[in-house]
Formats: sequence, structure tokens, C-alpha cells
Amino acid sequence: MKKLNVLGISLSDYTLREAMKLTVKYLNSGALNTVFYLSTQILVEALDHEEQREWIEKMDLNIIGEPDILRASNNNTWSRIHEIENNDYLRELLHKLSRTKKKVYLLADSEEGLKILEESLHIQEENLLVVGGYSLPPQTESLDSLINEINDIAPSVIISCLTYPLQGRIMQEEKRRINAELWVGLLKDWNKKIKKPPFFLRISNTMYRRIFRRRVKSYQTEKAE
Repeated sequence: MKKLNVLGISLSDYTLREAMKLTVKYLNSGALNTVFYLSTQILVEALDHEEQREWIEKMDLNIIGEPDILRASNNNTWSRIHEIENNDYLRELLHKLSRTKKKVYLLADSEEGLKILEESLHIQEENLLVVGGYSLPPQTESLDSLINEINDIAPSVIISCLTYPLQGRIMQEEKRRINAELWVGLLKDWNKKIKKPPFFLRISNTMYRRIFRRRVKSYQTEKAE
């Protein structure tokens, strides 16, 4: 594990082996632990929102989801870049969940998104045991129905693919109410190698990557002065 400082935000970067070792521990801890994928968009937005920085810091495990984040910390080893680009953590996690027959519950921000999430996960691991799912639009105010359904089913793992910042907020604010062992929050374009993201999402991601690079350059210049 290496400690990184990206735009003044402290992050812990784990290799695939280290992250999976932690995950196995979480799956046997008896409490709900959170695994949160980070993107350049999330870090850019967190710069201007203290609450969002706290969400990131309080996650049990942050997974770097874009190589640009690693490059910004001058920790761009070939092996770690390869693990990130190939989304090796999720691949290994899904294989383990399938092999151990862990019950998985899915969350997305629309019925179509829920269907795509399930189909894409089954492409990655066809024997994944999905036991339920819920569509949670961004404007949802009460989560009682969702939490009641999850607790009735009592899955081992929740995998969500929600709009940010909703995903970060509910993962932190609601985890104490939920009966599960692990909650994994994916990036919206996590399955881009399987399904091409919508045009607006590709444009948005490109924009945030450019903003992120500019902010990193500015931050590094200020530190050097």
C-alpha cells in the first residue's frame, strides 16, 4: 500500500493483491464495509466540497478507477496502470463472489441502468448470484423502501452504479442501516469495454479529465513555489 496525495486529498493506493486481501477480511467482518471507485470527476468535485472529501476519506477502501489519478501522484508504475485499465479488482471480486456463492443485490439510477448493470456483470461472471435489484432515481428523497427490501433479502454484497454525488452520499449516510457485508460503488462507465458509454457521458468524462490535469499542474506549481 502506498500513501498518495492528489490535489491535497490523501489516498491509499492498494495493489490488486492487497485490495483483495482487505476485501476477504470485509466479507467476514460482520459489518458493512464500503468500496468506492474514484474518478477524476469525483476528485475535482471534492476539491470544492468538504463533505465530499470526507466521504472519500471515510470509505473503507478506495479503488482508483482512472490511470490519470495515479499519474498525478507520480506513482504510475506499469503494473498498477495495467490493473486499473483492466479493472482487475472488479474482475477478481466477481470471480470470488461467484465461486463462494455470495448473494448480490444491485442498485442503479433507472430500470434500464439496472438491466445493463446486471447484464454486464453476468458477462464478466456468468454464475454471479444476483438476488435482487432496485432503481433509485437521483431525485429520490426517502430510502426507507430500498433499505427495507435490502434488509429483507439480506444480501452479502451490494453493487451500485449510481450518479455521483448521490452514490457517495448514501454509501456513507445509510450504511449503518443496511444488513450486508460489502457495498461496492462503481463508476458510471465501469463497463466501457463491454458497452460503449452514451455520448454525453464520454464528453463529460473527457472534460473532467482535462480539468483534473489542469488542477494538478496548478497544484504542483503552487507547491513548488
